[in-house]
Amino acid sequence: MSNAKLAVLTVNYNKSDYTIKLLKSLCGSTFEDIKFFVVDNQSNKHEIFKLKDGCSDSPIDTKIIYNDTNPGWGPALNRGFKQINKENIPYTLVINNDTMVDAQAIEKMMTFMDSNKEVGICGPKILDEYGNIQTTGGKLDWLVKLFGITRDSNNGNLIDPYILSDKETLDDCAWLIRSYIFEILKYPDYIFLYFEELYIVLGVRKGGCKLAYLPKAVVSHIGQASSKEKYERKSKIQIFYLNRNRLIFLKDNYPKLFPLSVVLITLVTIPLIIIKAALKREFKEIPIILKGWWSGMQYASFLNKITYFKNE
Repeated sequence: MSNAKLAVLTVNYNKSDYTIKLLKSLCGSTFEDIKFFVVDNQSNKHEIFKLKDGCSDSPIDTKIIYNDTNPGWGPALNRGFKQINKENIPYTLVINNDTMVDAQAIEKMMTFMDSNKEVGICGPKILDEYGNIQTTGGKLDWLVKLFGITRDSNNGNLIDPYILSDKETLDDCAWLIRSYIFEILKYPDYIFLYFEELYIVLGVRKGGCKLAYLPKAVVSHIGQASSKEKYERKSKIQIFYLNRNRLIFLKDNYPKLFPLSVVLITLVTIPLIIIKAALKREFKEIPIILKGWWSGMQYASFLNKITYFKNE
């Protein structure tokens, strides 16, 4: 059992420099009752050595959990939560490793959560590396139900804490959650990345808890480090899983609307995405779009088959 009140949980995949910078930013936090958890998704030996070395002299208690495969973001977090709940740590800050945490951000979120027991998850304002607002959450409305996409919220000008409506969501680039929730819920093992946070949002609301946005708590997100090694590779991964998981998410969460969703996605969404790629002369994207759509259809159909991205 840990004495820490807050677990900070992140996932590392061959980006140990980012993870170490995140840990260093936590050392400047005004909230000090922290234990840092890193789930490593089969990084290479050089990156693992770098990660161990960078975490070894930190004043923050750190635990590295090693996966022998790369199961993706959500499944890695599931493993981290299993250890966190084993240690009875009541709160967890789930955060991308390519982020920096403002000194007072955690204290503000923890104070809010202690005073608002009805809230299951709270999220900070997320800035990009230039200090501009990257996201304050998104809309979770009929577009998600039919097309599985999110739209940015209009919460950028808020000053006070804000309880989200049922048609709004948070970005899990960084959010603080009550750890016990992951004794009940978990990220789907088959999602790999994209849409996984919406399963948790819907599950938390179904359990009677609320979501909140805290604009005075700030986290800086410098990019999508885990898939930014090469632009083309990033693009392929993103395109594949966005088009695959759109269908999977809708089947899992909106079965009554799913037949209509399949028709609209197949006849409207996918053709529009292909046209957009063609207009940008990104012709290499088109087969990836179709592969992602077909992979989602294989799961959505009676085959119930899960396939993953292959960098061919």
